[in-house]
Amino acid sequence: MLGVSVQTLRGMVRAGEIRFISVGKRRRFAMSDIEKFIDKNRVSIPAPRGRPVRSHAPSSQVIGFEEALARHEKRKRPPHKR
Repeated sequence: MLGVSVQTLRGMVRAGEIRFISVGKRRRFAMSDIEKFIDKNRVSIPAPRGRPVRSHAPSSQVIGFEEALARHEKRKRPPHKR
């Protein structure tokens, strides 16, 4: 449920990070203790600092074929003279 190995879980028990119940030679974990551990170790991502990032790209426009052709013709370079 925690997604950790048995060795990691044993280390967490030794460190007192999570509680367990002894049943004979076995250790059992109460769901409430697991949930408390999860809540205690829950991490949230902090909000970014500084100014918001803005795109400098112009907004896109949909243009017709004729206008696109006219724009292309304007950008054409004159033929290179040899």
